[in-house]
Amino acid sequence: MARYAEGTAVLFYQKAELRLGMIAAMGARGCGVLDLDGVTIELTEKRFVLSSQTPLLPASGEALHHFAQEVEAAGKAFASEHIQELLGALNKAFSFEEACAVLNLNSDAQRFAFFLYLKQKEEIFAPKKGLYQIRNAEERQAFLNQREQSRQREHYLAEVAEYLESFGKGESPHLEEGMRERLKLELRGLQLQNGSKDLARILRAGLEGMEAYEGRLKELRLALGDVFTDTDPMAAESGIPVAFKPGLEKKILDAELVVQNPAKTASGKSPEAFSIDIAGTLDFDDAISLTPGENGWTLGIHISDVAGRIPAQSQLFVEARQRAASLYLPGESISLLPETLTRSEFPLLAGTEKPALSLYVELDRELRLGNFEFRLDRVKIKRNYSYQEFDAELSDPDFAPLYRLAQKLARERDDDEKSEISRFYWQLKVQNGEITMIKTDNLSPSRSIVEELMILYNRLFAKRATESGLPFLYRNVAGFEENEETEPRAQIQAYLSTEARFHPGVGSEAYLHASSPIRRFADIVNQMQFQAFLQGQAPALGKDELENLIPELEKRLLLLRQVARRSESYWLLRFLQQKHLGEPLDLILLKRLRQGYLAELTRWEKRLVVHCDSLPPLQTPVKAVFSSVDLRELSAEAEISY
Repeated sequence: MARYAEGTAVLFYQKAELRLGMIAAMGARGCGVLDLDGVTIELTEKRFVLSSQTPLLPASGEALHHFAQEVEAAGKAFASEHIQELLGALNKAFSFEEACAVLNLNSDAQRFAFFLYLKQKEEIFAPKKGLYQIRNAEERQAFLNQREQSRQREHYLAEVAEYLESFGKGESPHLEEGMRERLKLELRGLQLQNGSKDLARILRAGLEGMEAYEGRLKELRLALGDVFTDTDPMAAESGIPVAFKPGLEKKILDAELVVQNPAKTASGKSPEAFSIDIAGTLDFDDAISLTPGENGWTLGIHISDVAGRIPAQSQLFVEARQRAASLYLPGESISLLPETLTRSEFPLLAGTEKPALSLYVELDRELRLGNFEFRLDRVKIKRNYSYQEFDAELSDPDFAPLYRLAQKLARERDDDEKSEISRFYWQLKVQNGEITMIKTDNLSPSRSIVEELMILYNRLFAKRATESGLPFLYRNVAGFEENEETEPRAQIQAYLSTEARFHPGVGSEAYLHASSPIRRFADIVNQMQFQAFLQGQAPALGKDELENLIPELEKRLLLLRQVARRSESYWLLRFLQQKHLGEPLDLILLKRLRQGYLAELTRWEKRLVVHCDSLPPLQTPVKAVFSSVDLRELSAEAEISY
């Protein structure tokens, strides 16, 4: 270990600040360093970044202050341009000692002043591994920008720390709006486990364990208005956006300025359009019309013109991009767009006339597809049906051809996948704290009609898209994957691409999503691109922009699926807890897990993780009596008999 004489002046860092001091005493493991405030600090030699060649005599606080004045005076003699010229002549990276030699700096005061000067001028002199390099103009600007960002970050974190301190005291602290929005985004990032570490350190202060930390994240999001008290627990902890920034719903174009032409068939008739969806829904983004003609019918499929109302790269467009899709959970829906737009402005509600991107297909008496075209028009909506209501209307001769058409379309695309779908699907529903199971007929006539007509719309849309030469977000299929956690059957493994591929499930050379722009961001993008094609304009987004968007969009869609699965697991356990503890239920154990079993409740075809003491056989019907549920681990405890 090198030894320093008492009185040696030193520069050292203390709490990220470069400070001047003097060695007051030497110890076995370090030095006692007197600083300018008269405080002695214990430091090891490794903390010193510069030391004087000769000690200060006498070794006193007065001598240290006198030396500090000499250093300050020496620093005033430095002129940046002259120093840059001399050191630039070296034409290479240089050490501190080399620079002192070139500048003829011999006294300790000069050397210390020059070291501080280099530190103050880091935008000019870049330190790296003990050497300095003179930055060029571009590097200098980049450094200044980075330093300003760091300064702003420090200010932001200080404000957040103050906010947290007040929040922890039960006060109602104020945070400037821009910082509030920034903090909301960063809290979501931390819930996704990819947020800023410096903010995480502040938030973890004084907490013990991950559960307390996760609880604080949720509390802060609630306090900032980013989630609500009744937000689905799995959604609130997931990091997905829930609440909208106030005023976003106003960032749309006036419907009167978008489309002026009223909807007309090729024969000049006004179609009578209607929507079919789940009872109680308001986000009708599609409607159907069937207009009789001399030789058959004109089928109209009308999709709300959302893209025409949202400017590309606007705040609302960016918000929808971050959300990717509406999320439908047992107790609520978290929409892609603000509620006013989702429930009033954009939906094709009965009694309204709305802008639409309409497909018109000519059908002959045998329901064979003829000529088709897409048009931007304004469509009048006569009625909104629920699936059950429309099933009851199918005896009406005006509607009967629609079901025959749906059956014909399904046969023509040889939809083997449908045969694998269970006829009925049980859906968890939460309303006013009551959890119920609702039975849905997957293969009802009305559902088949909507499904087949939307597939037709998307298929013909994709056909025109490929002919346009413009880039779109196509939906291709790579194969099948088995979801071992919750899904009862193999799932199609689909992916987005700007290159169209044959879609085996649909039986077409190209396929994409464009029929649900109120609920899916990809549909908005495809609508936007298609409108440019129809109007002979340049596309809103180029191919490179779409390809950069795809990974982000697919990652977000995957997260939404995970949240939906966790939410269903959570509410299924709450359902069992509320209504079926202690009751024998039919169960099949599908797979052994590291902890427990993956099982299926056969009555509702719902999957869950089960813990039990016995070792029952797999793939065999058993009886399970559930005794408790763990809502944090999303599992249940049961006694199995077989």
